Amino acid sequence: MSGVSAGPIGLKFSIGCGIDAGYYFGPAVLKDVEVGGELKPFAPDPDLKLDLKGTLSIDAGASLGFWIKGSLILDALVVSATGSIKISAGAVAKGNASLATVVHYEKGWFAITANAQASASLDLKFGVYASVELDSVFGGKRWDWTLSEFFVPTGLKFSFGAPISYHSQNGLTLPSADKIVWKPPESIDAGKLLKNFLTAARKSGPPE
Repeated sequence: MSGVSAGPIGLKFSIGCGIDAGYYFGPAVLKDVEVGGELKPFAPDPDLKLDLKGTLSIDAGASLGFWIKGSLILDALVVSATGSIKISAGAVAKGNASLATVVHYEKGWFAITANAQASASLDLKFGVYASVELDSVFGGKRWDWTLSEFFVPTGLKFSFGAPISYHSQNGLTLPSADKIVWKPPESIDAGKLLKNFLTAARKSGPPE
């Protein structure tokens, strides 16, 4: 946008906007690992029994947002200074998938039981940010501040769970319908969403 000038000093104002998108997947984490068993090394039949337990967990997420930024630019001979305010709003989805597994071995056979679970939720993210940037023939310097940043839960979330097992002698056992746990997302409550927004906005501020 056009600005004003007085001799070697100029002042301009600009407005910009854009869309930010991103995603992440992982890392995968193996947790709650346990190993146990029995062994009779001096018996004619050692009769090995072995138990393995562990949970594989993976996080994932995605975000999509819109931002608008206003900047005031001051030019003075070989030095320029830019002060900006940026306002953003977007949606952030977070999810997790896990597989809790137990493996048992004895007398030449083994069995695997696993509980697969998945969940996801959708939140809204709002932020106000400020920055100052100096440029000169000697180099540049930039400062950034978070004036306010907060998340607003929408209530949109779901979860899923199902057990699966495999026996080396009996084969694969898939879950029956009554063993599958499914919690679908609920509809958005506009009044509750507005209350969550106002509550989060009042508590928001620069991070400590």
